[in-house]
Amino acid sequence: PANSLRWDYDPTTCADSSQSVDTNPNCVRNFRGVLIEEPRTNKIGYSEDFSSGWQQQHLGTVTTNTDIAPDGNMTADTLADTDPAWVSYWYYPTFGVGATEIDTLSIYVKKGVHTCQPAIGLWYLNGGASTGGSVYLNESTGVITAKSPPILASGVIDVGNYWYVWLTSQNNNTGNIELRLSFSACDIGGTVDSITVWGAQMEQGYYPTSYIKTLAGAPVTRSGDQLNFSDMTWYNSSSGTFIASYFKLFDLVGASATLLSVSDGTANNSLFLHQSSVANKSNFDITLA
Repeated sequence: PANSLRWDYDPTTCADSSQSVDTNPNCVRNFRGVLIEEPRTNKIGYSEDFSSGWQQQHLGTVTTNTDIAPDGNMTADTLADTDPAWVSYWYYPTFGVGATEIDTLSIYVKKGVHTCQPAIGLWYLNGGASTGGSVYLNESTGVITAKSPPILASGVIDVGNYWYVWLTSQNNNTGNIELRLSFSACDIGGTVDSITVWGAQMEQGYYPTSYIKTLAGAPVTRSGDQLNFSDMTWYNSSSGTFIASYFKLFDLVGASATLLSVSDGTANNSLFLHQSSVANKSNFDITLA
């Protein structure tokens, strides 16, 4: 609901941020705190229905609502490669992108033992020319067995019966004007296989954020979170300790990322902890009037 707190839990025991201790007792020992995120837009118009909006190359089938999804509903779809002579691909219609734009794709893939390893990719297109890359997922172990440049970063998170897979790529600024995300049920010619997926999300940014559901064929934007305190009696303005624990996906060479900042509303009195634009370095800046 709008203007209400969202909570962050361990994804293995708590399916999504809407769950709480009241609905899932396992969440109590895996509580991580309040979830605060920047505004993001899921550009995929159908994040759960792969029979609508998605396009398919070569022979294959889509069977909707075959499995229970990570959110507990029967909304995961199964995509099957039916022609051993071809590799079947599913992709979402292209999006306009800016020069050097950085984008992140994330999707939930059901665990299983399969002959093939699905390929999940982001591709920037300009007519017949393209640049981009894919990651190849072992659905049994959750290991990314291979990836091709220009994938900047990628990862897999165990969320129970599914793997949460994400990858980040960047437009190479050589005239590519469109972005296409794609994945295959099988990436080996001469073999047929299937893949069960849910919750596709494509967003502009360096890393994935929490799932934004889209059902009507249009992008959906989640507003940024702001945590406000009306009672500040707990805050000691003369002394205290700030702790920031973070995981660096990759070096932001030439750019910085804010981890923690405290100020009086001006630049004259502030504490600023950030990842430096210099590789493998973090800075802590203090400014006092």
